[in-house]
Amino acid sequence: MIDKTSLRNRLLSERMQLSTAERDAAQKKISSDLKKILATQAGPLGFYWPVRGEFDPREVVINWLSIRTTNTACLPVIVKKNQPLVFKEWNPNQTMTTGTFNIATPGPESRVLTPKVLLVPTLGFNQKNYRLGYGGGYYDRTLTDLVALTIGLCFQHGKCSDIREEAHDIPLDIIIVA
Repeated sequence: MIDKTSLRNRLLSERMQLSTAERDAAQKKISSDLKKILATQAGPLGFYWPVRGEFDPREVVINWLSIRTTNTACLPVIVKKNQPLVFKEWNPNQTMTTGTFNIATPGPESRVLTPKVLLVPTLGFNQKNYRLGYGGGYYDRTLTDLVALTIGLCFQHGKCSDIREEAHDIPLDIIIVA
């Protein structure tokens, strides 16, 4: 069995090597499937700011926000190392700040929300919907106490039988893959 660090490195390398055509086709398919699911969901909708070649959910989130004036979206913020994520309200016109790992986050003036639907960045996943992330454990700690529909978003190369769940891992409800 491959160790998690090697597996992460392999999956990240494969993701970064996707051609523009492959990435565009996958982005379009995942976006289409995600829009169908979100059309029936009320928020707040938690999502992530894409890094390292991840599926970019921002266009879908902006579209979802435009459907109803009551829809709200939020982004994760690392407040303290080894603690669950906190989600802060986001809108497309606001100024962002640079957070942990140089990821854009809403500023301190943004209110804290609890997502009812959460889009989860997914580097890899297995047939039981257990995901492999970057290894910080932030989503695992967050999902432990969060009652929300969890949706992993991943490119096809991330489907991997080498991912073995551990006691602290939480399976996602849905994984959209293309």
